[in-house]
Amino acid sequence: MSIFVFLVGLCVGSFLNVVASRWDSKDFWKGRSFCDHTGKKLPWYDNIPVLSYVMLLGKSRYSGKRISLQYPLVEILTGVVFFAVYMKFSDILPMVVSFAIVSILIVIFIYDLHTKIIPDQLSYSFAILSLILLLINGNIWIWDILAGPILFSPFAFLWIVSKGTWMGFGDAKLAWGIGWMLGLFGGINAIVISFWIGAIVGILLIALKKVVTFLPNSFSIKSEVPFAPFLVTATFLVFFFSINILIY
Repeated sequence: MSIFVFLVGLCVGSFLNVVASRWDSKDFWKGRSFCDHTGKKLPWYDNIPVLSYVMLLGKSRYSGKRISLQYPLVEILTGVVFFAVYMKFSDILPMVVSFAIVSILIVIFIYDLHTKIIPDQLSYSFAILSLILLLINGNIWIWDILAGPILFSPFAFLWIVSKGTWMGFGDAKLAWGIGWMLGLFGGINAIVISFWIGAIVGILLIALKKVVTFLPNSFSIKSEVPFAPFLVTATFLVFFFSINILIY
């Protein structure tokens, strides 16, 4: 069953790649996957998660151009996360809801990484499902219900004060869902850890900008970077490993 769940996660990850790449695009309902360069529809054997990428040596069958490494990485990540959800829950209902939640978070991660935008539909769906998961798990503490608006408030404050230059409002809405998903203390842990991860990544990118090709020369400590990937990563760490930095 663990292997089956992982394989299902790989397939879902392939779908999430499509959702993230086609979101707000006229191609969203276009149907089967197609080559980004030639527009030709891909045969089923080019859509096998991870395996097709390996068999094609990471290059498009039709154009010969390199396929983004994002596709197999997201598929593997989703498989691992689905496996982790399966191991975390013994009851079907919270497990299924959690599958939906982590899928939405992965799409948010990818989409914000590329566009610096968190779609409202994804944020609201995440918040609603997180509230449902909270209610399903029972033993609800009043501070867990208040965790959503409490974690939303500082992000919203930063957005208002800076007029959107320090923090996006989408991050505030995402923090609301994180609060309901993890509870107050879990949410605070995730927020703090996300800032730590963001700081480490930012420092590394600045240090490496002279030796990597994907960073512009103008990249600096003041450069705008998407914050949702850090929030999502920290949320997964707290959700699956129960990390609690507040006890130290």
